[in-house]
Amino acid sequence: MTEISREASKEDIEQYFPGVPKPTMRAWVGEIDGEMVAIGGWAFDGSRWYAFFDMSDKLEKMAKNNFGLKMMIAKTAKQIIMEADKQGILALYVMIDTEKQNAKRWLINLGFEKMSSRIYRREYGGV
Repeated sequence: MTEISREASKEDIEQYFPGVPKPTMRAWVGEIDGEMVAIGGWAFDGSRWYAFFDMSDKLEKMAKNNFGLKMMIAKTAKQIIMEADKQGILALYVMIDTEKQNAKRWLINLGFEKMSSRIYRREYGGV
């Protein structure tokens, strides 16, 4: 099994989110054996930067019993979040999927703080 993480192209973003209006964004994709199985990054909605992450059902099932794969996902997420800081983004917001049981814990581990029942924020340097 070959696993890679790379910066997403416009084509990757369109493939993962077909027909959806695309704000200003920067994203990375995860591939296993040449198949795109995850996408994550940040997008600007005109007033705030929002972080996002989505994985396919296939990747979610594979990661359940594969500690190494879980660690790769977590490491990549942290790298994406740190890249936002390097790019000068002062705060990232996340709207959690309430159906994902581990979402809150995962965001807190990435340095996000709860703002409301569904919104979390991570502030950087100068804020």
